[in-house]
Amino acid sequence: MPEGKTRIARCACGALEVRVEGEPFEVHMCSCRDCQRSSGSAFTYTAFFAPEMRITVSGEYRTWRRLAETGRYDDSCFCPNCGATVFGWVEGYPGVTKVAVGCFNEPDFPAPTKLCWSSRKAAWLVMPDGIEELATQ
Repeated sequence: MPEGKTRIARCACGALEVRVEGEPFEVHMCSCRDCQRSSGSAFTYTAFFAPEMRITVSGEYRTWRRLAETGRYDDSCFCPNCGATVFGWVEGYPGVTKVAVGCFNEPDFPAPTKLCWSSRKAAWLVMPDGIEELATQ
């Protein structure tokens, strides 16, 4: 995708939208228990955008703050109408915005490069070649 091209992430009902210009500096999956519970799946798939990226949020959202297993805060922002988590922030990445990759609805979105908390992944989950597995985070 050319530099400066806008990506748009939306919640399930379309009321909450995040526009991001540029590419993520990191894309990863996480299988910690909190990510499994909050996503209702075996892992989350998240893109991280640097503070200098232009990010615009449109629509109402609520923020859920949790203390992650790392001991840092993790803020997840979700649509109050449909409940879909779209974006957020992590204490360990100052100024960085995280966006749930599924909300972009882009089949060719960059693949994840690592799986965090592989020590907690589902027994049936097999990683493709090239994905680094980190036992914790």
